[in-house]
Amino acid sequence: MLQPAGGKDALYVDIGTYGVPRVQNFHPVDTTRRVEQFVRDKKGFQMLYADSYMTREEFRAMFDHSLYDKLREKYRDTTTAFPQVYDKICRKARI
Repeated sequence: MLQPAGGKDALYVDIGTYGVPRVQNFHPVDTTRRVEQFVRDKKGFQMLYADSYMTREEFRAMFDHSLYDKLREKYRDTTTAFPQVYDKICRKARI
């Protein structure tokens, strides 16, 4: 699922923020969505251990699903045995 644009090697930096801000008027979902948009605009990737509020379409735009979709089609039992990656990592899909 993770392939650098153009198929060439690329260097990525993993930057994380941790904890819950204790300031008034902090909106974690809105803030996270803005960060996700910034990362997509820069052709980056969000690490899948982080909370994600992307839509399914935004998630598919961030990650190349061509091989993933091909394998799920080839091994049809996986479609009923296992949820899609989006359904496992996206907070909105799990609620």
